[in-house]
Amino acid sequence: MAKTDKNKTRKKYGSIDNIDDEQILNILNEEVSYYMAKNKAGNVIDTDDELTEEQHKRLEAAIKEADEGKVISYGEFKRRMSRWLTE
Repeated sequence: MAKTDKNKTRKKYGSIDNIDDEQILNILNEEVSYYMAKNKAGNVIDTDDELTEEQHKRLEAAIKEADEGKVISYGEFKRRMSRWLTE
């Protein structure tokens, strides 16, 4: 990721400082810890390396949709998951 991209991302997600929900913060911490994990040689693990080309394409498409505002609320997500899990 280019330096300007990192700065843009940091600014975009700077609102994390405003989160008071401890459960959400714990989830974020676990996710960040995973991505910052180091292998035995001390190199940061790049999780993109573990994705197939198809998975990478689908991830990029999902990120693009989110950037375009094509998202659903957490409540709607829970409703859909509940319905999907009972099918």
